[in-house]
Amino acid sequence: MNNFRLVEMVLNGDYIGLYFLTETIRIDKNRVNIYEQQDGETDPELITLGWLIEVDNYKDECQITLLENDSWNLTLRYHSPEYLSTQQLQWFTNEFNTINSAIYSNDKNSTDWENYIDVESMARFFIIQEVMDNPDGFHGSFYLHKDLSEDAKWIAGNLGSCVL
Repeated sequence: MNNFRLVEMVLNGDYIGLYFLTETIRIDKNRVNIYEQQDGETDPELITLGWLIEVDNYKDECQITLLENDSWNLTLRYHSPEYLSTQQLQWFTNEFNTINSAIYSNDKNSTDWENYIDVESMARFFIIQEVMDNPDGFHGSFYLHKDLSEDAKWIAGNLGSCVL
């Protein structure tokens, strides 16, 4: 997992705030230690696993944009793989449209989204964003990853050994 430090920022004598200083997030045995989705993969068994993505608010060529709800779009940047096959793009788009539909279900008692997202990691991530008052935490630099395992779910954040 990525190493990080809490730092207090002072700029020109003015206190700016408390920040996380962290390593770049990437798939690596010492960073996000998961199977890495291959560029241009077409095998349906492998396309569903080994992804590192970022919910982002900047334009980039390695991203897709979906309608999240009536008010805004959801922009997802894929960090791994770097180049998508048609099959990968279709799966990736369908996966997040399905998750989005489950989250915004008309049935407010529905827990279908839990079939796709790891609840504990998402709760931990949201609490940290709220405590740190991070305005970019939900629509910018919000990472998710999904490993190669039978019942893999999307894991939110990558905060190393930070435990609540």
